Amino acid sequence: MPEMHRDFDKLSVALARYQTYTIAGLAFILTFAVTVMGLLLWEATRIGANGQNLNLLAVQNHDTFCALRANEQRLHDASVKYLKDNPQGLVIGDQVIVAPGDIRKDIAQRQSTLNAFDKGGLQCESGA
Repeated sequence: MPEMHRDFDKLSVALARYQTYTIAGLAFILTFAVTVMGLLLWEATRIGANGQNLNLLAVQNHDTFCALRANEQRLHDASVKYLKDNPQGLVIGDQVIVAPGDIRKDIAQRQSTLNAFDKGGLQCESGA
């Protein structure tokens, strides 16, 4: 019977050792999982902030392009009106300062720029 008691003690020590390893392993896995979840949460927050910054930048760029398009339209319309009102171009005294052909070339270049904005899909509020 004492031998059986000794075997039982050895078995208890071995089980206690395995129980300690199991608890340590589970603690490590739990710590690792919490750390990974924290890192993922931090990264998701950072990505969300970057997304907001990109959205703000896109809105600013859109507004800038709309302002450029509006300015180009205004200059185009002014050149068309000027050429209509002054078919001889810009003349001071008898000297032609800006020939009508140059004004037409300017109008064509501005129209080309406007077309590029439109073909690019730029959609602006009216008056922008």
